Amino acid sequence: MKETINFSINLSKIDKKNIFIAKSGDKFLNGKIVFKDEEDQYGNTGMIFQGFKKENQKDASGDWVKTPILGNVKPIVKAEPSQEPVQEFSGTVGSETSEDDGLPF
Repeated sequence: MKETINFSINLSKIDKKNIFIAKSGDKFLNGKIVFKDEEDQYGNTGMIFQGFKKENQKDASGDWVKTPILGNVKPIVKAEPSQEPVQEFSGTVGSETSEDDGLPF
């Protein structure tokens, strides 16, 4: 099943020293999305974290650097096609109708 997810990223929170430049000259930022078991009060189901270059993952004392939260993700809920309730036939098959049933045939 395909699922579409909306997300927003706070560009002000990006640690620019972790942006890397490819041979082509394009700039990239690695990141990860962590999905939560439950929605928060705003309907978000996950968070976007910035990825770090390997050399920037630990601080000077050797402790892991706290990864900044850049944004949130929220699934787009598409309405399922509604199923009309099936009306049951109340007559009997092959029953005769009166001559004046209002039908033109």
